[in-house]
Amino acid sequence: MHSISPYTIRCFDPENKKNKLPDYCKLEDIRGNDLYLILKSFLEGASDGRIKRIEEEKRSYYFSGLVCDDERRELSCCMMSGFYGVGTDIVNIESGETVFKKGVKNSDMIQYYVHFFIPRGCNEAICIMSTFRGDGIKTVFLSEFSEFFRGRVPLALSMNPLSYDKALVEWQDAVAKEIKVVKFNAVKALEDVEVNGGHFEPTLVMKPERRRNFGPFKNFFQPETEQAKLVEILTPMGEQIKTVVQLGDRKRVFRVGQVNDNVVCQIDVPPEVEQVDGMPKLDSIRKWSSGIIAEFCKNLYPGVRIYYECKD
Repeated sequence: MHSISPYTIRCFDPENKKNKLPDYCKLEDIRGNDLYLILKSFLEGASDGRIKRIEEEKRSYYFSGLVCDDERRELSCCMMSGFYGVGTDIVNIESGETVFKKGVKNSDMIQYYVHFFIPRGCNEAICIMSTFRGDGIKTVFLSEFSEFFRGRVPLALSMNPLSYDKALVEWQDAVAKEIKVVKFNAVKALEDVEVNGGHFEPTLVMKPERRRNFGPFKNFFQPETEQAKLVEILTPMGEQIKTVVQLGDRKRVFRVGQVNDNVVCQIDVPPEVEQVDGMPKLDSIRKWSSGIIAEFCKNLYPGVRIYYECKD
């Protein structure tokens, strides 16, 4: 239900080439401006309790629970976001009774987690954003922040998915223990069965019989491998394909296959992250996400004394 996707943030400056500098700016010096301070100002401004609206999309948002660590140049919070403009009934799923009538000016605000690490001396920042039932806030966040950023620096920011091979070097040789097809739709009859007002969303779980695992995790992303072909066969049968991967005593659940024609790194939020009313607790997901970022830092910033050396 909940997962995270990592991204990198960079800023290209065409003037750099004229001055014989790298194409992408060091993030603490983008034409004399610090990306960390600009992002902090944006998040603080949208954490004042007032709802921000995007009229053309009928979308609303605000930030809450902002934590800023100026020394570590790290920012984390929740982005509350939802849609308005359509009136609906909110019903009790057990009794079927309408408990609230959602008007056109009401917005159901879903909680999404965002976490940024912007190291000094580097031209690439790490951003983690959560998704809920496959829906995320990367596009709306980038659009809103880019407008704010351009009001201070006349340049564009790029925010691209962090690929599996770059982000998860440590996990490349981990073994895949299970494959899950979420919302498995090969058996149509189950989807039509209602139970107490609900319905089945079956998940197919595959475990190897003749061996202990499905082989190395990296094989799922290499064309023509047995694992890649299996993912290709299973993809039309469900909404998502996931694999349970084990490295020593640690387990992770990753989404495999393509998302919108791109191979996007997605990691399921594990059961040990505490939840309240179906949403991860901010302190709990912040602690877990810090560990994920620490792993990324070892591969993205080798030899640089930042972040991961201060983490457990």
